[in-house]
Amino acid sequence: MGTRVDAALAVLTLAIFGGLALASGTSLSPSLFVVGGALTVGFELLAARDPARVRYYWERWSVQFGSLALAALLAVGGAWFAPVIVLSLGCGALVTYCTLLLAWRMGVLPPLQTWWQPTTKND
Repeated sequence: MGTRVDAALAVLTLAIFGGLALASGTSLSPSLFVVGGALTVGFELLAARDPARVRYYWERWSVQFGSLALAALLAVGGAWFAPVIVLSLGCGALVTYCTLLLAWRMGVLPPLQTWWQPTTKND
């Protein structure tokens, strides 16, 4: 498992959120979309504090597919009760996460493990 599985689950979840937005004719809120993206960045910054622990739990199939099922339920319920809010936040979070995964994969962003390491200056 790794970034490929993470990406596949994120794209599948994004397809659910995006598909519900299209099917329900919901116009996404740009500001809520940005908030969803900011929440993803915030979570990734927190996860970067202890990436080994996060990966330890996330590597479990039950956690991954439980998260997918929970996200799908949230998307369906949100599309029914508060479509603009839930679908905008969800799509923003998932697009941002997919972008981060792509940036890590391409080497544009360093791995999570290095985010909080102190830097040294060569004097």
